[in-house]
Amino acid sequence: EIGFGRATVAMQNLLAEAGLVLANENNQYADHIGIELLYCSELARRAASGGPAGTEEAALLESFVEIDLLPWLGRFTTALYEEGATYYGLLADLAEGLLGVVRAFSPSASTCAA
Repeated sequence: EIGFGRATVAMQNLLAEAGLVLANENNQYADHIGIELLYCSELARRAASGGPAGTEEAALLESFVEIDLLPWLGRFTTALYEEGATYYGLLADLAEGLLGVVRAFSPSASTCAA
């Protein structure tokens, strides 16, 4: 969606629910990949604290990665390479790799492997 569509509003809501404030001096939409990755980073930091709150944050992170990021990130990466944006393509590859680590260490991955 373009502009303040459904994806942007959904991301704004997730940020608010997490108690995060977007000081958006660069006028990026809340669903910009950089902001989404920062959100993931904060959820991961909170999840690492352990305990019930950490477990809840880990589940939120897993859900966000699986439902909101990974379904489109591969297509985005491919499009970057097709447009000759190699630098950004490599950054997108890195993001995909890091999200793969999140997936591998998610709560449901550990229960499935047991």
